Amino acid sequence: MMVIDDMDEVLVTVIVPIYNVERYLKKTLKCLQDQSLKNFEVVMIDDGSIDGSTGIAKTFSERDRRFKYYRQENKGLSSSRNIGINKAVGKYIIFLDSDDTLTNNALECLYNLAELNDVEFIIFGGQKDYYNENDENIEKEVCCGNTLNTECSYGTELYQYLRVSGSYFTGAPFQFVKRNVLEREKIEFYEGILHEDHLYTFQLLNSVRKCMAIDYKLYHYRMRNDSITKGERYAERFIGFSITFFEMCKWINKKSDLKKNSEILKHIDEIWSQSIKYLIFMKKSELPLKQLKDFKKNTTNYYSVKNFRHYIIYYYLLLRLFHCFVVLLKKWKYEDGRKNI
Repeated sequence: MMVIDDMDEVLVTVIVPIYNVERYLKKTLKCLQDQSLKNFEVVMIDDGSIDGSTGIAKTFSERDRRFKYYRQENKGLSSSRNIGINKAVGKYIIFLDSDDTLTNNALECLYNLAELNDVEFIIFGGQKDYYNENDENIEKEVCCGNTLNTECSYGTELYQYLRVSGSYFTGAPFQFVKRNVLEREKIEFYEGILHEDHLYTFQLLNSVRKCMAIDYKLYHYRMRNDSITKGERYAERFIGFSITFFEMCKWINKKSDLKKNSEILKHIDEIWSQSIKYLIFMKKSELPLKQLKDFKKNTTNYYSVKNFRHYIIYYYLLLRLFHCFVVLLKKWKYEDGRKNI
């Protein structure tokens, strides 16, 4: 393979977090080498892999100067992405999971659209690839990501449009953003939680200026049975959504105009409800008591007793009432009992 020594201005940074994906990584990195756009860099963050992923990533970095390898002790996906953002020098940033792929023209297509239309942010589409038991051949393809086409002067408009149309999609790899937007708005991934894309996408969409949505299927999302998004993990999911709920409340308090946006308030209600859903699935022995205490405090601060919107706007009315007045009461009493033991 030819070694590439020199490169013009870096137009796009592709951030690839890596953790124990030796079976898929070579194909993922090869799809980047095959891109029609050549002036890009790949920032690979090895999150403490203990399989052959490290060797594969290092080989690419040795043979192609556009591929840059960094390693850290295992800290999770959000930490890896944040390091990638800090290392990036490209005008635009895109994330690629280490078992997925992009179409060969993806970077060129997104870069040209962003420059031609002078936008800060593009959300695009893709497909989920379901492989057979041997993980070799695709048995089923399902559209995912964005399916609409529109251009907006502000991200809040696009957010509203996507939410109302039922097309809101939080996957960070389906987004193409100007790097200086993340610096300007001080946006990064919340570390140490599941479902980190929910908060990141909410903050980003409600911060960017001119932006657009396209339905181009540029991303191929490999469906794996051992993915971190699979499995119950109720406690971790509760913590992720409860923290997201709190951080969304903090975010709109810093941007007063967002506090009057009914779609944003409805979105916060939905995240709160997700927290409750996972909370009631847990056994008592699984309850994260500190996070439960924080969630109780944050719920009380955000939803006043007289705030009837909290009880009637969401369509799970009976479930919410039951949760509020029975389940949470029992669990909070349990928390107090544990503290007195």
